[in-house]
Amino acid sequence: MNTFLKALNPRLWPMATKLGVVFGVVVFSLLVMLIVAYEARIRAQNEADLQNFILQTALTRRARLEGALQQTLDSLAEASQASYLRPRLLRVIRITGTPTGADIVSRAEATDLLRFRLIENELFDNIRVLTLQGIVTISAQPTGTQLSELDLVGANNTGTPGFQGALDAQVLGETQRIIVYRTPAGEDRMEVVQILQFDNEVVGYVIGRVNLQQVVLRSITDLSEETPLPITSYLATRGGNVLADESVRDQALASARRSPVGLALAGQTGFSQYPVANIELPVLGYYQPVPNTALALITEAPNGTQQTIFWLAVFANNLWLIPTVLLLLVGAVALLWRDIRTPVQVARRIALSGIEDELAFEIPAISRRDLLGQLTRDMVNGRTVTRDTFNALAQRLETRQRDIQATQEVSRFAANQRDLQRLMDEVVNLITDVFPNIYHAQIFLNDTFNEFSVLRASTGEAGSKLLARGHRLPVGGQSVIGRVTGEGRVTVVLDTDSSDVHRKNDLLPNTRAELAIPLRIGQRIIGALDVQSLTPNTFTDDQIETLQSMSDQIAISLENARLYQESVRALDEIARSNRENTAAAWRQHLFGARVQGLSKASGRDSDNDLEPLRQRAIETGQTQIGTQTPTRTIPMAVPIRLRGQVLGAVLWELPLVEYSDDKVALAEELVGRLAVSLDNARLFEESQRAAERERVVNDIAAKITGQTDVSAILRTAAREVGLALGTGRVDVRVGKREMRPKTGPLNNGSNGHHAANGHAPDDQ
Repeated sequence: MNTFLKALNPRLWPMATKLGVVFGVVVFSLLVMLIVAYEARIRAQNEADLQNFILQTALTRRARLEGALQQTLDSLAEASQASYLRPRLLRVIRITGTPTGADIVSRAEATDLLRFRLIENELFDNIRVLTLQGIVTISAQPTGTQLSELDLVGANNTGTPGFQGALDAQVLGETQRIIVYRTPAGEDRMEVVQILQFDNEVVGYVIGRVNLQQVVLRSITDLSEETPLPITSYLATRGGNVLADESVRDQALASARRSPVGLALAGQTGFSQYPVANIELPVLGYYQPVPNTALALITEAPNGTQQTIFWLAVFANNLWLIPTVLLLLVGAVALLWRDIRTPVQVARRIALSGIEDELAFEIPAISRRDLLGQLTRDMVNGRTVTRDTFNALAQRLETRQRDIQATQEVSRFAANQRDLQRLMDEVVNLITDVFPNIYHAQIFLNDTFNEFSVLRASTGEAGSKLLARGHRLPVGGQSVIGRVTGEGRVTVVLDTDSSDVHRKNDLLPNTRAELAIPLRIGQRIIGALDVQSLTPNTFTDDQIETLQSMSDQIAISLENARLYQESVRALDEIARSNRENTAAAWRQHLFGARVQGLSKASGRDSDNDLEPLRQRAIETGQTQIGTQTPTRTIPMAVPIRLRGQVLGAVLWELPLVEYSDDKVALAEELVGRLAVSLDNARLFEESQRAAERERVVNDIAAKITGQTDVSAILRTAAREVGLALGTGRVDVRVGKREMRPKTGPLNNGSNGHHAANGHAPDDQ
């Protein structure tokens, strides 16, 4: 009895049972009310609404189609009768034999006019002008379109549907006709025939191939229409041809076999219901003819798709259903919420704990055995896993943050250090200080020939001993360092006792784990960073990644330090070269001036011997301040420095009352400008001498160039060179050397010997 009573208690039901009962009652009540009260009336209303909707859509699409076809007919008629085009068409149609130049021009002009008037507005795909014998005289099409053989000028179109339609229109006394046909290639076409007359006499035909997509299909299948029902429209002919959009063509072909196309072509309109293949519901279609064409417009939709309209009509006509449904839903929600409130509150608390970072609070026990109880327990278990994962991630983040700070510290020091050896020593010490699991660190650099990796920095007493004995390992050898420097990849030995790569070192016997990372500049390996630990399996992926980033920074810093030292040496070499060049230039200048040195004085002479003070300024290259003289002056010697070379010194004696640091600074600045001015004057004098030499050479060359006789050239050369050099005698000798007599007049014979004493030849 107690078991039966418990089964009747809803609080003990499983959640699935409760949901099924509540929503089952609601849905069953609604269905009963709808079916019993309104089924027949709604179905009838649905049928009427569907017919009205199809009728309105069919009439709208037919109106658009009629307008598009009429525009096409009018455009072709207006173009054929246009005053600027008609004479050219008549001229081209009457061409017999070989066309003249004027005929060719008329044909080209007519083709361009037809293309501009009828094709570029997207009404036609092709315009052909035929003679009465069916010969194509003009063919216009969009630019770049390839023509078929029947569309080419000179082609015979007597067997085409277009020409046959033109003959039928002529027999029936029509000026225009629309024909629809299907090509052997399976392409649907619609063409408009225009009879071309002159003085009430038929002289030819203009046939335009209608752009089906823009003119016809767009009118009956407008994709921009928003309709609540899947309505389809297509055009059909008596011969079974169908014009429809590619998306619904298969359905239109199947429908055309069942729909009353014949009734529409007979001029009738109305509704008809018929089955269509591949459509489960019967189709309700409205058929109607298209005026002035042999086409039937069929507009159809599956019957029985008005479920949305059915439900809307039910609630619109019976407003009392809405509050009834709402009351039932509110009651169901209240009942459910009363039952699931506690599990939901627990779930909410668990969710908030993740947001508020309170994963340690206690969760009340959930004893219920239904789905919500199981879900709550799963959430509690998930929270436990999340808490453990969060703690592990927090610890990993703390370690990662420590590694990043260590990397930043090493990188900051490496970026500011220019001494190569000090850089390496400080880096290995920093690594052992910031990483507690690393007790020894060292840096190897490859030698010039890339044969050995030489230890350059190492920590501790063991490192000092290794450095003292010049510890080195072969590149590519059977060791951790050899493998790293040879292969260029990170090598990790997690346990040295089980490794065949690690080599025991008598100075580091306690090493249990080793990590070596290549120092790389681009693709070039310059050495390796090696760290060792007393604990096996101590190097994690995060620490390896951190040390690898640190190694890349160390390699760059080492390369920068090396380049910096090389640049300093190069700058020193340049400075030394500048000093030597400056000294040599001034020695040459003084030698040219025939003096050992230049000295000038200004002002009043004193009895003080200040030459030692000047000599010290020249030797040290620094300003020298003397002691107070008996005449109450302060002597001062300032060296004249130019590009690091001391050229001399300037000596001052300042009154004691006027002496100050500002006067010393002013003197040094003036001497600096004096050095520049002296060098500019030297360069100016050298340029003047060079210009004078160039002028003299050019003058002599000009005088020689003006001569044509060899003897005159030699005399002129001897005379001008003697005058230029200021010498008493100049000999110019051409040819074999002969002994010149010791006495007697100068020989000016054929041996080419001429002499001059710095005077003109006539004075010799």
